[in-house]
Amino acid sequence: MPLRNMPIRRKMMLIILLTSGAVLLLTCLAFFTYELLSFRRSMVEIYSIRSRIIAVNSTASLAFQNDADAREVLSALKADPHVMAACLYDKSNKVFATYPAGMPVDAFPPAPGRDGLRFVDNHFVVFQPVVQGGNKRLGTLYLISDLDAMYTQLGLYLKTVAIVSVICCLLAYLLSLAFQKQISQPVIALAETAKAVSDRRDFSVRAAKFGGDELGVLTDAFNQMLARIQEQSESVQRLASIVESSDDAIISKSLDGIVTSWNYGAEKIFGYSAAEMVGKSMLKLFPPERVGEEAQILGRIARGESVEHLETVRVRKDGKRIDVSVTHSPIVDEQGKIVGASKIARDITAKRQADLALRLSEERYRTLFDTLIEGFCTIEMIFDDAGTPVDYRFLEVNPAFERQTGLHGAQGKLMRDLAPNHERHWFETYGKIALTGESAHFENEAKALGRYYDVFAYRIGGPGSRKVAILFNDITERKRAEAEIRQLNTELEQRVAQRTAQLEASNKELEAFSYSVSHDLRAPLRHIDGFVKLLDKQSNGHLDERGRRYLNIIADSAQRMGALIDDLLVFSRMGRTELRRTVVEPAALIDEVINSLQTELQGHRVVWKVGPLPRVEADPAMLRQVWVNLISNAVKYSRPRDPAEIEIGCHPQDGEFVFYVRDNGVGFDMQYAHKLFGVFQRLHRAEEFEGTGIGLANVQRIIYRHGGRVWAESTLNHGATFSFSLPKTPTPTATVPATNA
Repeated sequence: MPLRNMPIRRKMMLIILLTSGAVLLLTCLAFFTYELLSFRRSMVEIYSIRSRIIAVNSTASLAFQNDADAREVLSALKADPHVMAACLYDKSNKVFATYPAGMPVDAFPPAPGRDGLRFVDNHFVVFQPVVQGGNKRLGTLYLISDLDAMYTQLGLYLKTVAIVSVICCLLAYLLSLAFQKQISQPVIALAETAKAVSDRRDFSVRAAKFGGDELGVLTDAFNQMLARIQEQSESVQRLASIVESSDDAIISKSLDGIVTSWNYGAEKIFGYSAAEMVGKSMLKLFPPERVGEEAQILGRIARGESVEHLETVRVRKDGKRIDVSVTHSPIVDEQGKIVGASKIARDITAKRQADLALRLSEERYRTLFDTLIEGFCTIEMIFDDAGTPVDYRFLEVNPAFERQTGLHGAQGKLMRDLAPNHERHWFETYGKIALTGESAHFENEAKALGRYYDVFAYRIGGPGSRKVAILFNDITERKRAEAEIRQLNTELEQRVAQRTAQLEASNKELEAFSYSVSHDLRAPLRHIDGFVKLLDKQSNGHLDERGRRYLNIIADSAQRMGALIDDLLVFSRMGRTELRRTVVEPAALIDEVINSLQTELQGHRVVWKVGPLPRVEADPAMLRQVWVNLISNAVKYSRPRDPAEIEIGCHPQDGEFVFYVRDNGVGFDMQYAHKLFGVFQRLHRAEEFEGTGIGLANVQRIIYRHGGRVWAESTLNHGATFSFSLPKTPTPTATVPATNA
């Protein structure tokens, strides 16, 4: 692994060990060099002395040519085991004596070399001159020695150095292991902190400080830097949060108008996402007629100017134009160079519309204020020290104010100054409205002004404003008219009471007369009917056909007269009978009526269609009479049809139930519909359809008494529909209108 990529602990340990090893190696080399040089110098000195001694001792042997003495002198070299060989050369440079004695001559140099001591080929060689008397040279001493002593000594030194080196390296390792933490631990802590910040973007972490040295200073500086970065990050996050959560569009762009950032507010306002706009030109948002604005804005930004609250128009993604207020500011880099622009845009479409609406509203208000036919004013209440309202000042009055009050130039003046005798209750009423905020609508007389007013007053603003708005109308003429109307009503009520009493008396007399007539006519009819039967019996077949026809006509006429009298009694009774309401099931009444008509239905095929019918509150007997009359009429007038179709149903309408009976019978001409519900009114001849002409009059009287209506619709020869209504919520018994006779 390259040194630059090693962990700092290993790197520091390796550096310490390498440094220690290098120092130790240099020390050992110096030691070896010193020892080597010392040993060689020692050898030179020893052998120099030794060779001079032997040379001195050999002078006699060479002088007298005594080789035995020379060999004896050389044999003294046996004391030095490292001397390999030695010889003496005579003055003619021939070998004179050798050491060891038996060594052949050719083992020695053939002639002596240059005088002196020197190391040659791992040997130490000496050529020492043998002189006598200081200057007479007798010969030369040659001596050669090995270097084993030096190598042995150096080997011992090498072992010692190796052991010491190992011990030193181990000690250096242990010491580096212990002391490198003083440097590596703070550095590692800084590195781990930096990595945590980088990985988690957490600027709240801090590096541990291990001392007051340069690393401690570095740690403090690093932590201070993190604190500043944290503050800046939090500030940036807050700003980013504000930018992203803002409803305003916050955009940055380059000096050539290219979008570089786009927040959520911009997406909401313009409809484009950040992916759609970043890297695109801002001109995408400009309507064609406003494209020139961008160049002007960017030109001002490039000059370091700001553009504030420019109200203009932009185009959304959906093509809709919106009103916006935009503010542009320059963006500068660390060197103060302008590199772009920030833009804040706010959608003011709603504000523009609201302003327009407000302006129109104010115009309408002013128009209304000026054109009101009612008087309108705003006043400010004045209270005394006890809090009692004592006066008010007119703040604003409309043109109708003077017409309604007769007061001129009232604006800015006190009411007491304009009308000193103005009644106290006006001040009390308006004072209460100003204090409580409860609006009031009332009518009252202003005697000081000689007028009656219809007033609506309400407070303007909060309790502290003490201002009241008053809309009023002069109702003096209305009050006079009401007094006259009350007088007329009193007189009219008296007349109505008199006429009602007279009408009730007349109705009672009429009902009594009808009842009396009906009863008084029954006796003659019984006599006629009885005598006709006696005459028919007495004739015993002696009457001719014409006579019998006359008798039948008299009998039928008497029976019809009896039926008329019976119906007239029922009609009269309906006006006097008390109405007894209860919950009635119309379906049950209809089933009962249909069953009662079975004898009339023999030989007459009828298809019945009865729909769902709601419960109603009515008099059961009277309502049954209604169904009897309507259903029997439908059966009677549909006899020519085979089959006859009779439909009975109901539907709700405007707070009431509308019941109907529809048939496919002969119908009637609608121009005579107004006669249907009159007494004795018939639209068909008795020879065609029997009847007395009172049944429908009874239906109308009963329905009217229940608060309902009755009507009929028909097309001649295409059936008829008779309808009546009953209120869902029962009403008091209605007044029965007069019946056409």
